[in-house]
Amino acid sequence: MQNEAIPASVHLRPVPALKSSFPVHNIFDSLLEVVCAINVDGLFEYVSRAAHDVWGYHPDELIGLSYTGFLAKRDRKKNGGHH
Repeated sequence: MQNEAIPASVHLRPVPALKSSFPVHNIFDSLLEVVCAINVDGLFEYVSRAAHDVWGYHPDELIGLSYTGFLAKRDRKKNGGHH
């Protein structure tokens, strides 16, 4: 399943801001599931390495993009007001 919309089963939850010096990125990058940090504008600020295997995108390709562009069309109305 590469380069497809994020499945509806994905749960988007707010998380505290991540500081790049904090080693939590090492933990996130070791997981098989995708972990993302999205800023208040709905843009990816961090995406774990699993994005490549799960979504077919290298994490660097996603940084700065709106997460809503990766939602299934039916789920875009539920995105919390981000465009």
